[in-house]
Amino acid sequence: MKICLVHEEYPLETNFGGIATYQKILAEYFASCGYKVIVITRGSSDSEYFENGVHVYRIKADNDNNSKVSLKVFRKKVADLLFNLQNNNEIDIIETPDWGANTIYFEKQRKVPLMIRLHTPLKIWLQYNNNDFGKERDLVLKWENKMLKSADLLLSCSSLLKKKIDENYSLNKKIYVLNNPFNYCSSLECEYSNNIIFVGSLEERKGVIILAKALNILLAKYSELLVYIIGKDTTRNSKNISTKEYMLSIIDKKMHNRVIFVGQIDRDKIVEYMRKSKLAVFPSLFDNFPYAVLEAMYLEKYIICSDNMGVSELVNQNKYNCLFKSGSFEDLADKFLSFYDKRLPFANVNNRVIVEKECNVDFIGKKTLSFYQLAIENFQKRELVTQNIERVLHSIGINDDIKKIEDVSGNLANDVKKVKTSNNNYIVKKYNYNYDFDLCNILYDFYEKNGFYVIRPINKNPIIINNDVYNVFYYKKHTVFKCNDNFLIKLIKCHSPINHESTLIKKCDKYYNFLKKMGKYKIPEEEKIVLLYSRLRENKLLFDNYLNHGDLSKSNILFYNGNYYLIDFDEVTITTELYDFANIVIKHKAQNDRLKKEDVKRLYCYVNSEKYTIQDIYFIIIFYLAKILLEKFYLYENNSIDLYSSEQKKDFFVKYLNLIDQIREW
Repeated sequence: MKICLVHEEYPLETNFGGIATYQKILAEYFASCGYKVIVITRGSSDSEYFENGVHVYRIKADNDNNSKVSLKVFRKKVADLLFNLQNNNEIDIIETPDWGANTIYFEKQRKVPLMIRLHTPLKIWLQYNNNDFGKERDLVLKWENKMLKSADLLLSCSSLLKKKIDENYSLNKKIYVLNNPFNYCSSLECEYSNNIIFVGSLEERKGVIILAKALNILLAKYSELLVYIIGKDTTRNSKNISTKEYMLSIIDKKMHNRVIFVGQIDRDKIVEYMRKSKLAVFPSLFDNFPYAVLEAMYLEKYIICSDNMGVSELVNQNKYNCLFKSGSFEDLADKFLSFYDKRLPFANVNNRVIVEKECNVDFIGKKTLSFYQLAIENFQKRELVTQNIERVLHSIGINDDIKKIEDVSGNLANDVKKVKTSNNNYIVKKYNYNYDFDLCNILYDFYEKNGFYVIRPINKNPIIINNDVYNVFYYKKHTVFKCNDNFLIKLIKCHSPINHESTLIKKCDKYYNFLKKMGKYKIPEEEKIVLLYSRLRENKLLFDNYLNHGDLSKSNILFYNGNYYLIDFDEVTITTELYDFANIVIKHKAQNDRLKKEDVKRLYCYVNSEKYTIQDIYFIIIFYLAKILLEKFYLYENNSIDLYSSEQKKDFFVKYLNLIDQIREW
């Protein structure tokens, strides 16, 4: 495998931070294993050389100049070099960090897989720094977002960062987690002392303002302690002044001589200060996986760090370390006092054991290679998807050049892509289950005859390519809106009787029978819903013969050019005419996990009250909620979804359980 690592940070010339350390460890490990390794990075001049088996290309760039021109020039030079390497078949896989999107200009030309290693993108960094990053911010945010979406695999060095990426980006991608590798050969000999050390840039995100406040409490009680503050001073704080001066303005002047600001120094010198310290503190408001923590743990220091750091997953494995609540100087001070009151031995040996096990270079290197292979497979699948979409479009006479293919998020049942061509935008849907497209066509016709706009396939019949079934739709970009009640009422009053047997019960029975056979469930609520459904399914209402859309949620009603359009007919089903009423009520009127009784009664006025009682309405709403939960639990037990993921928590199953309990009280 021919591996290419790309980022502006690489020791020694651009040894800016943790990314540089990570890249050097990994590059030299792969080279030692016999792989061809190329590193593309910044430098004071254009140069090319071999170092410890790694082929290093340095591209001239001004390290201190983050102007748009400088950012673009460096990335364009990176793209030119990558293009030449790609054409000469010298790279099989590219790895680059999220920070700075260094390969952005190569993306249009890329014909090799890309894995992005998540360290901390600017979007998340900005949430914890009182710093707007200057006029380049929006450009870098745009670049990083694009790169995250286009990558063939995302690999995070902590579960915490994975969670934050899930919460802040709509990627519709699985994110894998693997610790950063760590290697260290230094002697463990240390001087005995009770001193404290902090290592990191002096910026508000690193928690140094919190630290300064906590030190007033600690140093007042323990008069012999010294505190070493190691790191570059910055103005990244709420006052936009020297952070060192900001800290000194907080710390009692009587204690200034016991707080030693060392400044930015080489790694070897940092180790010297580590040796004469007992406790290392990392009070970041947010931090991902700083190498300084790993170094302190390897040197058997005790650790206090905030609970909003990715590395806290390692720190917390040792009972002699402790976490404090991020942002709370009172809690940090309490943890300081508690630590020194215990009078623990000087060395915290278990910390070294943890680092050697969890950050082992050989283990992480081999795991990274397996993720490279997965990225290659994902890339090949994506290439196949592109080829199939081209064939699908050509089959209906669309011969435009494909410019871009994007996943449409939120689809579990089918594969949905937005396809931008040289002339138009389309939605191409590949169906992973058997659907009755004849029923869909009947419902399209029915809605159109009753004055509704629908988005129906461009193709008259489903398209079959390699035994896969596709439909193609024109893409209509809709504006944000709140569906008005007049339109919902129009939907409620519109019914399509049909001479077919009910299909909804068959679908629900599939979920029910699967769950019933299990006997033992991951969560107790599953059994409750299985028992509830067994009683509900006997109601004769459910065996009526009306054609329903089945999912009239907000996302399936578009507002385009002043009109409402109905889309996504995948849930078309035959059952009681009240079924669409139930999903309209839940999807449009339920707020979180509460539903107003008066909203239901007001809409009930537009139902045939001579045929259906209000109790029938309550029943079908409960049935609809049970159906949602049956499907969620079925997919959960099949390992198709994680009920507790950030995506599922946007539509959390507990909400539907609470709604069932509420309506049953009515």
